[in-house]
Amino acid sequence: MASTTLAEYSTSGGDRLIYVGEPRGGKTGDEAFFDALERDWELVDQDGQFVSWWNLHDAAQCWQRK
Repeated sequence: MASTTLAEYSTSGGDRLIYVGEPRGGKTGDEAFFDALERDWELVDQDGQFVSWWNLHDAAQCWQRK
């Protein structure tokens, strides 16, 4: 589902993405989503003070389309 949403967002002209979730292999985002991020997007910023639940590894990131 995440990869489908990212593809539709990109097709509609979206060029900046705020992602809050776990890294590849976590509970959020499928493999195709992370493949697309690595291929088509550049990490611009990450909130180093983002707080998530004790049992999760969430991050808050800002991505810009290449």
